[in-house]
Amino acid sequence: MRRPSNPSDPWRIGVALEGMWIPAWAVPVVALLARAEWISPVLLIPNPNQADGEDGPFGPGAGGHVFRAIERKLFPIPEDAEKRVPLDAVLDADARLPVVTLDPGDFGARADRVPDLDLVLDLSPLSWPVDLYRFSRSGAWICHSPGFDRIGPDRRGLREVWENRPVTAVTLTALNTSGTPLTLARAWFQTDPLSPQRNRSRLYWKAGSLIRRELDEGRLREHLQTPASATSSTARESIPEEARDSGLVRSVFRTVRSIAKRKRDYWLYSDQWVLLYQRTSDPGLPSSLNDLQPIVPPSDRFWADPHVVERDGTYYVFLEEYLYSTRLGHISVMEIDNEGGYTDPVPVLKGDDHLSYPFVFEHEGDTYMVPETLARRSIELYRCRRFPDQWEFVHALISDIDAVDATLVAHGGRWWLFVSVRSDPGSTVSEDLYLYHADSPLSRDWTPHPASPVVQDPRRARPAGGLFERDGKLFRPGQIGVPRYGYGVVVHEITELSESAYDEQVVRSIVPDPDSSFEGSHTLSWAPGLIVMDAILRRRTNPLSPIGARVLGKP
Repeated sequence: MRRPSNPSDPWRIGVALEGMWIPAWAVPVVALLARAEWISPVLLIPNPNQADGEDGPFGPGAGGHVFRAIERKLFPIPEDAEKRVPLDAVLDADARLPVVTLDPGDFGARADRVPDLDLVLDLSPLSWPVDLYRFSRSGAWICHSPGFDRIGPDRRGLREVWENRPVTAVTLTALNTSGTPLTLARAWFQTDPLSPQRNRSRLYWKAGSLIRRELDEGRLREHLQTPASATSSTARESIPEEARDSGLVRSVFRTVRSIAKRKRDYWLYSDQWVLLYQRTSDPGLPSSLNDLQPIVPPSDRFWADPHVVERDGTYYVFLEEYLYSTRLGHISVMEIDNEGGYTDPVPVLKGDDHLSYPFVFEHEGDTYMVPETLARRSIELYRCRRFPDQWEFVHALISDIDAVDATLVAHGGRWWLFVSVRSDPGSTVSEDLYLYHADSPLSRDWTPHPASPVVQDPRRARPAGGLFERDGKLFRPGQIGVPRYGYGVVVHEITELSESAYDEQVVRSIVPDPDSSFEGSHTLSWAPGLIVMDAILRRRTNPLSPIGARVLGKP
């Protein structure tokens, strides 16, 4: 719907809150609304005198508080999305926002009190008991998990735990003035298998991230000037009370069984990352991990994150070498010849912090490496002084960022940096793929792609090795992070890559065979004539030997 007012005026957005104390996940959203020059927010609050810890009109009630208290004791939440913060502490002294007090009981009859709005953004834990979309020109935005948008806040995120789903979806939906739903954005995260409350906390953090991205000036203008006419597949639905109760019982038993299995596996088995390789002239990808030859490290370490570089007929495989005794990884290199023979790895880059994922590339006659340096909260660039064993620090490409597995590629006259980023307190570093671009891989000034995060899904977001071209097409390996970390590799064909758009399609997944001794994989590297991957090799250990278990990497 086009604005009837001056197009240069800020968009007037009504922000529906529960009270003057707001949940932590909504704090960054409200802060953005207050400082954005293209937005003029108005707070819609039913209870302006709400005290710290007091429920708003949509709270979970006494029973819900008891259940929450017990669950929090068993499964603490390090960064709780539902922790309440006073609204005054969020806003700057000069950023006082207009507040309209609305009583939910007679809201429909008192619609005359609603100011002239372009959009209503519902940030309350539970949708208001009225249709807010009717009181603005462009309807309302709500964030929810499918099927649970109109239930109590203490039940959000439960179904995925009850039904043992590997991922939980959260959807930002626009309701136009007639109530027709349209999906604006959707993201997935790995379901917490043990705690519905922790899962709900992560759901809220992800919801806040979705909302902030769509409030970008360009995206907001596009949304508000385009009529919401499509019907989303996430229409409201309910779940019978009987199903809720039986689901809770199943969830409790499943949680107990899951904890018991983890304890059993802790003592019976030890997982070790190993390398796999295959000498081949076929440009096709392996269909099974069993098709590759293993290279097994000594039992006091693991080898992972291989990246292969070919020089004069010799393949140099840079890798993470992790020592269980120090709990730190460093970068090593091994050689594989044309006959498939290989050397022992030799360390080439060490530091006081953990190093992994050695992405190596060439530019203007020099060889560079971008290892993972998450502990330093930066993406760092190193130059090779003598190939392959001497490297020097150049500078940080991007600083002040929780990022892993940075992967660069030159395409269409630009350099592109793919990296997995922890974008909010409730997310992991394996869920959101961010994209940057620059005119040089050595640049300190990387421009974020406007669609970032371009993928929000732990089943395929995190990079799993360098991009490669075949038959004029560009492919990106990604990690399959569910049902567990390092489960497999998924290969995407990038169908659109520009400064304004990005799209990719899944073309191949490589996961463990049911009868294989390999439990997973998370890196694939290809050079003409050689494929190198890593894999989790499960070994049986002596359950009565804690010392032996520690040698094989148990904490």
